[in-house]
Amino acid sequence: MYSAAKLVVSGSIAEFYLYKHPIEYGYQKPKVHQLKLYGKTEQEKQESRERSVLQTRRRLRNILQSNAWQFHNDNRRPYVPLFVTFTFRENITDLSEAHREFKYFIQRFNYRFYGKNAVIKYLAVPEFQKRGAVHYHVVFLNVPYIERIYDVINELWGKGFMLVETIKSLDHLVNYVAKYLTAEALDERLSGRKRYFTSLGLKKSRNTRNEKIIDELLKQLPKDKIKYQGMYVSPDGQQTEYVNYDFGQGEKLLEHEYFQSLVLNN
Repeated sequence: MYSAAKLVVSGSIAEFYLYKHPIEYGYQKPKVHQLKLYGKTEQEKQESRERSVLQTRRRLRNILQSNAWQFHNDNRRPYVPLFVTFTFRENITDLSEAHREFKYFIQRFNYRFYGKNAVIKYLAVPEFQKRGAVHYHVVFLNVPYIERIYDVINELWGKGFMLVETIKSLDHLVNYVAKYLTAEALDERLSGRKRYFTSLGLKKSRNTRNEKIIDELLKQLPKDKIKYQGMYVSPDGQQTEYVNYDFGQGEKLLEHEYFQSLVLNN
C-alpha cells in the first residue's frame, strides 16, 4: 500500500509527515543474512552507529511524549517526571549484574510506596562510565510527592552515588535523555543489548497513514497550536513537510474530539 502522509499522536503532541511522493508501507522485506559488524569498514561501522542512534532517539522521544505528564494522582493532577542518575560504588562492569541490582531496587521502590503492586512507571538508559562501570539514567513518570525525596531514594538504592532532578518541560526532558545517546556512547559493550528498557504499562502513541483522516485533521486543528513547521529532504531524495502541533503539557489528544476518528479507525 502507498500513502503520501503519516500522523503520529503521542500524548499532547501531533506530528504530521506530508510526503511529496507516496511511499510504500506495510511491506516486509524478506529476511536476509546480515553481515556482522566486524566485517564492515570503519566508515560503515560509524554510519551504522549513527543510524542506530537516530532510531533509538526517535523511539525514546516517542515514549517520553506519550507518557510524561500523562499519569495523574487522585486529584487529577499530573505527576512531574523525575530524572535520576544511579551509579555503583563498586566498579560493576557486568551489564547483567547491574541490571539485576537495578531490578531489585525497583522492587524495593514499588514495595515501599505501593505495596506489592508493581505500578511505578519508568524509562531507563544504561551507560558505561569511562572507568568501565555501569550507571543508569532513569526517568520516573508517576512518583508521588515525597518529602526529602533524595534521602528516601538514596536509602532504597544504597549502591552508590545518585542525583535527583525535577524536569520542568517535555522539551527539556527529551533533550536531556537524548544527550546520553551519541554514536560514541553506543560502544561494543552494548552490542546486542537493549539501549534502553521500560516498565510495563506505558502508554503508546497512535499513528495512521489514512490520508482522509489526516486531511480532515489538518483542516480542523487550530493553527495557533503549531509549534514547528518545516521541510526536509531525506538521503533518498524524498521531500517531506513536517508539522508539529503541541496542545500543551499534560493534554491527552486521543481523548480530544479532534482525534476521535483516529481512535475509532485504529
